[in-house]
Amino acid sequence: MLQAAYETQSPKLVILETNMVFRCKNLSSEVKDCLGEIGYRYIPIFQGHDIWKSILSEKQYPAENYKGFAFRCETVPYEQGEYMQKNDQKEEISKIVSFYLEKIRKLCEKNGTKLLLVSTPSPINCNYARHNSIEAYAREKGLDFVDLNLKTEEIGINWKTDSLDNGDHLNYSGADKVTRYLGNYLTQNYTFPDHRGKKTYRTWDKEYKIYEQKAVREMKVIKKAG
Repeated sequence: MLQAAYETQSPKLVILETNMVFRCKNLSSEVKDCLGEIGYRYIPIFQGHDIWKSILSEKQYPAENYKGFAFRCETVPYEQGEYMQKNDQKEEISKIVSFYLEKIRKLCEKNGTKLLLVSTPSPINCNYARHNSIEAYAREKGLDFVDLNLKTEEIGINWKTDSLDNGDHLNYSGADKVTRYLGNYLTQNYTFPDHRGKKTYRTWDKEYKIYEQKAVREMKVIKKAG
């Protein structure tokens, strides 16, 4: 995906969400997945899962995709208590994941792009052993690392209202809080050009207005349900 992005883009920053680092099942499964990704790269029609079927059938997909963001407003609270208990343990990063982490890091370095590691709040997927492993890797490679699981109070996360599915994913309310926090972090720590209002970015401005309208409607529904 990153190689494909560099064919047409020159990002100043790449953000890598760290949950993928610990999703390795076993070597054979990961090799199979890697071969599948290579296939997607050279036969791209299959990368859209079943969206390509709309060419042959009457299956329809919504026109509004908000640049890939899905409005998921359901709430299933996380109620298992504190999950980031400080310790010195480290969860092992598999060899194949380490291999691809290095490829990503070196590709960013080659293209003059900074790499930022981010752990988004998720009690089901995050713990201090994983935090320690990512922190050690970031320190070794000279990368920035932000673990938002250690900043849930600062962000304002309420696991009774901001969890989509018992602590696995954030719902819209939680995602909104994390996005605002991360946006402020990026503004304070990096320098990016402001493309708002520019002719070549008008599709982003247009879609943002549509997004804002839907966001207002969804928040009204959430508040009414709460």
